[in-house]
Formats: sequence, C-alpha cells, structure tokens
Amino acid sequence: MWLMLALAVVVCVAVLYVPGYLFARSLFVSRFASVAIAPMISIFFLAVLGIVLFEVGVTCSGPVLLAIAVAIGAIALLVSKGIAQAKAPNASRELIAIDDVKGAWKAAALYVAVAFAVVFVVFLLAIDGPESFSRNDDTTVHLAIVRGFLDTGTFSTLHASSYLDQGVTSSFYPSAWHAVTAVVASFFGNAVTLAANASIIALTAVVFPLGMCLLFLKLFGEGKRVVWAGSLFVVAFCGFPWGFVVYGQLLSNMVSFMLIPLAFVALVGAIEAKGLSGKVRLAFLVAAGLVSIALSQPNGAFTFGIWAVLYCMGRILVPPCDDAPRIASKRIAAAAALFAVACAGWVVLYFAPFLQNVVQYTWKATLSPLEAIGGGLLFMFTTREGVQPFLSVAVLA
Repeated sequence: MWLMLALAVVVCVAVLYVPGYLFARSLFVSRFASVAIAPMISIFFLAVLGIVLFEVGVTCSGPVLLAIAVAIGAIALLVSKGIAQAKAPNASRELIAIDDVKGAWKAAALYVAVAFAVVFVVFLLAIDGPESFSRNDDTTVHLAIVRGFLDTGTFSTLHASSYLDQGVTSSFYPSAWHAVTAVVASFFGNAVTLAANASIIALTAVVFPLGMCLLFLKLFGEGKRVVWAGSLFVVAFCGFPWGFVVYGQLLSNMVSFMLIPLAFVALVGAIEAKGLSGKVRLAFLVAAGLVSIALSQPNGAFTFGIWAVLYCMGRILVPPCDDAPRIASKRIAAAAALFAVACAGWVVLYFAPFLQNVVQYTWKATLSPLEAIGGGLLFMFTTREGVQPFLSVAVLA
C-alpha cells in the first residue's frame, strides 16, 4: 500500500505539472520558471474545464479531464513554436529568465530534498497507513465533495455537491483542490483518502518549495546564500503549511496560499518584461493565477492583493531598471493613488452583499492581546503548544 501511495504522489505531480508546463512554455516562459509555476496553470485549466463541461452538459472521468488539459497545453505549445519559427527563428523570447540556470536547479533540488525530509518526519511517520484520514468535520466535507465529483463525472467548482446529500444541492464551493484530488483518485479505483494524502505530500514536498525557490531566486538572485538558506525555512513553520493540514483540515486554503508565490512571480515578470508582448503574456498568467487562487479559496485572492499592491507601489518608486528610488512628486502621487484605489476596492468588497456572511463572521478570541503577541513572536502553533523559539530567533536575525 505504501508503494501505491508513492505512485499516487507521482500521478499527482504529473497532474499538477504537465498541462501547466506545456502552456507556460507556449508563452515562452523559461524552462525553470515554467516548471515552478506549472501547478497554478494546471489548476486553472482543470477548474475552468470543470465549469465549462458542466455548463454544456458533458460528464467525463478524471483521466479524460486531465487529457483535455494536457491537449490544450500541447496544442498551444505547437502553435506558438510554429508561429515563432515562421516570424523570427533566432529571436530570444524567454520570460522570467534565471541568470544562473544550473545553480537554480541545484537550489530547487535542495528545496525539494529538505521538504521531503520534513514531510517524512512530520506527516508520513504520523499516519498509520496510506489511506489514513483526519476525522474532523471539514475533512468529512472535503472527502465527500471529491467523492461527489467522481460519482457524478462533473468537476465544476460552481456546482459542487456532496455524495452525502445525494446530489440534491449544488452551489459554489472553492473546490479546485477537490478537482485535482478527484483526478488523482480516478487513477486508483476512486481511492479518495489515498489521493488526498498523495496531494498533501505533492503540495508540501514539491509545489510549495519549488514555488518559493523561484520567488527567492527572483528577489535575491544575486545573494546565493540567501536562496540556499531559504530551503531550511520554507517548510519549517508548523503554522503553515502544517497547521492547515491538522486544523480543519484547511487543504483548500493551503493550496490557495501555495499558489500566491507563483502568481506573484508572474506579476514581477510582467512588470520587468521589456516588450508589450511579454507583459501581456505574463499578465494573462497573473489573471489565470488569480482565478486558480480564488477557486481554491477566495481569501487567498485578498492576500495576493496585498502583496501585489505593495509591490506595485514599490516599483512605481523604484522602477525595474533603476537601483535607486526616484523620489518625485508624480511618482509619490501615483503610488498614493494606487493605494487609495486598492483601499476603496477593499471597502466596497467589505460591504458587498455576497460577502456579508464571511466578513461579518467573528471567531471567539482564544488568547489575550499579550498572549497573542508572545505567541506570534514565538510562532506558536496552537494556544498551548508548538512554540518555535529557535525559528523565531533565526527569522528575527
């Protein structure tokens, strides 16, 4: 059975990477970046295809849904290569390029190796079998939605239903993770819990560390020590991703937050791209990433918005081609205007009727203000345990 779990992890990695990699290469994203951001695009295809097929009344199995996504990526790659060869066969078009490609692959290998070691100790040694599952309420719902996708042959996140309600009700539910898990389960006799564990391993040991490795390379590419040291910290925080695996389980939220670095790298690339064509292609990837994040868990889109607005404000003051800030009244005004527009949009959404059930929901405080400050500084996992003093010191340093 453990071998079956290993095979399921391999299949999950293929589901998350193959369609997205092919499509990213069709947009002439560099090979390394295409690998790292592929899950964001693959999830976009699977989620959107699930909605489209439902709307046209077509049902299909998980392998067929995956085959359509792969076909789209492959056709896009062939068409783009053909057009490029016809126009300018020797032109260099790589987007999100990495200066030291060999060094990037070495860093990626280190990130994944460290992540796998942590996953083995924290996750694999903690479960009593490949099909183990948490008995929390949220977990029951998540597994039931995956089963509902498999039983109905529909994968629409806008019409998600549970086999527990015999398909009587269906509505929007952020279920991009459920669609991916259902596709994986369909290769293993609809073994939902096996696929769920495989997805947890693939996400925490491959998707998250590779995405963060690319982000570190783009932000600190010249500081190799910083990039390499990052491998020790990405999966070292028990609050994320491990808190999301234990509490709830909040697997949809975990996927959403793991996709944020990928969409953010595309945003950085779009701003830094020199030609209009490159900016447009990467802007499309940013939009696709935002859709993937929102269909995984909408609150991730708000988190991405904070990253994006603050980064864009910084780029207004320090353009990509400059090393020093341009302190001019027009630039300061533009940054302030962007911030004001973002705040106005935030207020509109806060009062939007369709979000009232979410924004007006209040959790009861579990810590006093002083306890919360202390828990935050020590990266406390729960109200009583999981304090990480060494990690706290390292991060503060």
